[in-house]
Amino acid sequence: FRVELSDGTIVHLNADSELKYPVAFSEKERKVFLKGEAWFEVTKNSESPFYVMTDDIRVKVLGTSFNVSVYNDENIVETALMEGKVKLTMQGCPSKPVYLTPSQKFIYSRSDRQGTISIMEGDTELAWKQGILAFNAEPLEEVFRKIERWYGVTMHYDKESLVNDNFTGQFKMISIQEMMNILRMHYNLKFKIENNDIYII
Repeated sequence: FRVELSDGTIVHLNADSELKYPVAFSEKERKVFLKGEAWFEVTKNSESPFYVMTDDIRVKVLGTSFNVSVYNDENIVETALMEGKVKLTMQGCPSKPVYLTPSQKFIYSRSDRQGTISIMEGDTELAWKQGILAFNAEPLEEVFRKIERWYGVTMHYDKESLVNDNFTGQFKMISIQEMMNILRMHYNLKFKIENNDIYII
């Protein structure tokens, strides 16, 4: 979903995401609240910093393009920067901000309360903006989690019986039936679809 804020900032929301924002920003600051994942193209305004607030981190920018992924059911929170500069502040630790430069991403572990900076890995991470469901050497449980969000379904499976193998691929405009058939051939698994429930049998 694409939304244009009152200051001209463009936000693209990924599946299963929520953005709270005012009808009009104040003159001193621009603040939005995010759950899930979103790409921001922030309109420059040095007099009014732009903030993305989450339960774990606060992102401060003046004008830039970046992605924030902060799903409640995941341990990892990520911020990836394409243009400009951002300042990240972890909740509960405001005295140790992190600064990103273009093509860098910050990966924060909720369980460890620690973060690291790394280089973005090609176009895979932002493929969702083009309507592409992308996997980059991801375990099957993570593949199922992304499928649940993307298609609005619930996967039912036994975690202990999952194949210990990583899956890579990019898929655009395919149905849930087609996606599951690809996984069936790759992993030799059987499945049953009943409305919005998918059972691995």
